[in-house]
Amino acid sequence: MTAHYRPGTRGTRAKARSLSLIALVGVSCDNTSGPHTCLGSAEQVYLTTVPNFVATVSQIRVERGWTPAGFYEVQYNLWLTRPPSTAPNVGVVLSDTNPDPTPVWARARDGTVSSTTVCTISVGDTVEVWHTGHWVLGSAEAPPGDTAFEAMQVIVHR
Repeated sequence: MTAHYRPGTRGTRAKARSLSLIALVGVSCDNTSGPHTCLGSAEQVYLTTVPNFVATVSQIRVERGWTPAGFYEVQYNLWLTRPPSTAPNVGVVLSDTNPDPTPVWARARDGTVSSTTVCTISVGDTVEVWHTGHWVLGSAEAPPGDTAFEAMQVIVHR
């Protein structure tokens, strides 16, 4: 079978379509009227009890979208590695949705604690985690075969 196109024009139309699509995606990402994320909590006081565990962030997955109830939900799923393990072995779910985003704090090297947001957490950060009694085994929010917890508060070491 022989292709029917003028020599030298092959791919021109595909490039134009790709550039149009990239421009459209760029415009939609800058939509300032859309739902805001990276809200942070209004909490002014952090928990001073001993955390449930301290771990290193191995992976971050963000889920966002409109729920059947009609509100926009943003959820951060952190896969954490608790010592002595060297592979992710626990998941923690944090909300970035009003009215109650999960409180996230940053602990500086000098020990001072200040408010921050979930979107500032990065892979490699060490986090202190306080969680509720709600947990799920074998969900997508945790490493395969491990447990995911709902976070009450997280403190990130900076």
